Amino acid sequence: MDSITNVPTYDPPEAPTLTSCGRPITNEVGHRILFHHPGYSDDEDLLLVLSAFDYPDGGLHHQTALDALGIIAANATGGYLTESRDGPQISDHPHAPLRQKKYWFHVLPPKSYKGSLDDWVYPICPTFRDWVFPQRLPESWPQTRPSILLPKYGRESNFSALVSSRDSTCRITGYSSGTEACHLCPKSEIQWFRRNLMGSYNINPNLRVPTDDVSNAILLRRDLHFEFDSRVFVIVPKGPTIGFVVHFLEPTTDIGPAHHNQQLHPIGEVTPQFLFARFAWAIFPALSMFMQQGVRRYVTRIRADDGNKTETLWAETGEQKPTKGSKQKHGTRTDSIAEESEPEQIQEDLHMDESLDSLLPEELEALEASEMEEDLSAMRLRFPDFPPFKPTHYHSHHVDDQAEATQEQDQQALDATWGTVSWYPGHRHAARLKEKWLKEQRPPSYRNENEWHGEGSGKAFLEAHGYEIRGDGIEEESDRLPLSNKTPQ
Repeated sequence: MDSITNVPTYDPPEAPTLTSCGRPITNEVGHRILFHHPGYSDDEDLLLVLSAFDYPDGGLHHQTALDALGIIAANATGGYLTESRDGPQISDHPHAPLRQKKYWFHVLPPKSYKGSLDDWVYPICPTFRDWVFPQRLPESWPQTRPSILLPKYGRESNFSALVSSRDSTCRITGYSSGTEACHLCPKSEIQWFRRNLMGSYNINPNLRVPTDDVSNAILLRRDLHFEFDSRVFVIVPKGPTIGFVVHFLEPTTDIGPAHHNQQLHPIGEVTPQFLFARFAWAIFPALSMFMQQGVRRYVTRIRADDGNKTETLWAETGEQKPTKGSKQKHGTRTDSIAEESEPEQIQEDLHMDESLDSLLPEELEALEASEMEEDLSAMRLRFPDFPPFKPTHYHSHHVDDQAEATQEQDQQALDATWGTVSWYPGHRHAARLKEKWLKEQRPPSYRNENEWHGEGSGKAFLEAHGYEIRGDGIEEESDRLPLSNKTPQ
């Protein structure tokens, strides 16, 4: 596949070109750019750090940076960059690479804002799940949706087979071997998908599992699929005549130099909105440093009491420390956001996700099937020679002492191998079953740690009845469970 050698230039015509596919991309720390928030003091204003691989000596596509910053600034439009906190807007061409080591990202206040411009602090969306999908994509992104006759993909069928049939080869490398169907908006974000009505962008609006629409997927080589799910690279547009290209967010030793800025094979049946959602999903974890610094941040997030509404407020983040001049404007309400702003990991928490309780049975089944596919894909990459299952015994006839000894040695080696493995395909499903069973064993008087303290809590109830509570009153899970002969089915 041909690589990008020049970016279209409009004004000025001498706009620098992006680096082309195959040119060396080093792992130097200097090939990154720091973006600051002008609403905070110097030691609290580092908002985002992005790798800069679009120029041999380090540079980042201007418009790609603006799109990423606009997303985390709660879909702010009209944002611009300066080279100092109070400096003028830079005049770099939107498709030229940014070459400086640091910039400040500015967002003008809305017309409803009545305060002083010096006091304005634009809000930040802390996580992907707090992010509301915009009604319109940025102007730098294609706005058209694929027009496919519904009967072609209208039936309930195998998602992977449909994507493989449509794309035939990896959309990056053109390889036909070792390919896999890859979701753009991850299946693990099905609740976000439903809340933001993303199914309206599907080719088939009648799917029981809306994330399994073929317009929300592309075919990738297996190793690239793994790196894509690990947020190593994204797919973004870089110019009206260039189309979508591969853009690496992290340094790599081989696939980055081979594919950065490479144009994709045709993806006309992929909905741009899903590529934009994937871009946002990959960017948000980079906010963890800003959100965990331990100072108040002005944020826009989903309300805890109503998942369909947002709220904007000053929130505590991370471990608190005295502030040195950060502006706290637009009201005085403060809330905690430490837990919500943890970076989202590709390997999910083993504990049961309470949001899964609202899934329909067929949606949960499809989600767990997708998790199994991801696990098996990861296992094939990490353990190419790993046994596919653990046999409990050998089904073979005794031949001689030497053969029996060999079998015993093989069994011991296999047991030793599996004995060191804490991760296995289907681990999330097994963990959910385990936690569900444990919850069913709890007595009616059980109180978890969140319910133990506070007015009306379990601790207050016992103290009101004359019990003396020593320590924090929190026992280990094994101490609270009643004795039972039941086992998980």
